[in-house]
Amino acid sequence: MSSINELPNETLLEIFQHFSPKDLKAAVLVCHRWSTIMGEDPSFWTWAVVTLGSEEDYHKLSSPRHQLLEEIKVAHSSDRDYWYSCGYYEKECHWRKHGMDGLFNVIFEIPTIRRISGIILCEGLSAVDPKLLVSVLIRLEKLYLMDMTPEKIEHLFTAMAMKSMLKSLRVENFAPLSELTPLLFASAISNVDEVSMADDDMTYQYACLHPEVLLKRQFMMHAFFTLIATYERPLKKLKVDACLTRFIDPETLSLALNSLEEVTVTGYQGWLSGPQVDAIIKNLVDGQSNIKKLMLEDLDPDVAEQMNQDHVRRATEKLGEFYFIDYVTWP
Repeated sequence: MSSINELPNETLLEIFQHFSPKDLKAAVLVCHRWSTIMGEDPSFWTWAVVTLGSEEDYHKLSSPRHQLLEEIKVAHSSDRDYWYSCGYYEKECHWRKHGMDGLFNVIFEIPTIRRISGIILCEGLSAVDPKLLVSVLIRLEKLYLMDMTPEKIEHLFTAMAMKSMLKSLRVENFAPLSELTPLLFASAISNVDEVSMADDDMTYQYACLHPEVLLKRQFMMHAFFTLIATYERPLKKLKVDACLTRFIDPETLSLALNSLEEVTVTGYQGWLSGPQVDAIIKNLVDGQSNIKKLMLEDLDPDVAEQMNQDHVRRATEKLGEFYFIDYVTWP
């Protein structure tokens, strides 16, 4: 055989399947035959990332090669000097002006899209129908929970509690969650593989000044930790700030955290109490713990000093270093 072009199409397809994205982009330009064989076959272009800056870009998603697309970027400029966060864009955001309802309708038609960047903080989300918004968001791999209306939050968490493709969820503002029932909150959050939960300074300070808000948050977190302490849930990795564990019974918190595989407790807005730390470490070394990786960040120096040193030694032998002390705010 003197030429690769004498190979049948089936064989060429097998060869092209092993090409890197860079090689595919070059190969499709080699000749008309190669372009015909793989140019519009969507299985070769799942790695592509399409940028959408306005309705004029929707046609990109109608291309046959993009029917198995997995990722898109949403730009917020009216020209080709794309910005991917309207929060930092000085000119008027196209989506803020025209809304994102049409965009989400287009995205919904391609069920393989699992990653969308550039929609965080955009006011254009407010125009999206709640059911349409949720039908797209629950198909994503990762979701940073943005500031949505209570109606949209309830739709989203109801869908998450039932069935979701979400693998990772990040929550940094509890204000939008205030209308959720504790059970719905706990069921939805624990139905995701990896969760990061904290609260921004303003929302946390507001909660501390309003007892009814703080009490509602305590009920939500108590329901969450009780659920994962009692039942086996999909959640495997958790990063949570100590301010959200503040009123959780030490044994409940310990059982919940030790049921997971990876745990990080941060100390941005508060510290774990001595009894909570003791219970976590005791179950880690003496109980049936699933933890493979543990980090207790910014421990109160007094709490760290009073830890059971035998438990600390055994935990360190099992997992390596698992805590560090907050000396910065220590008086």
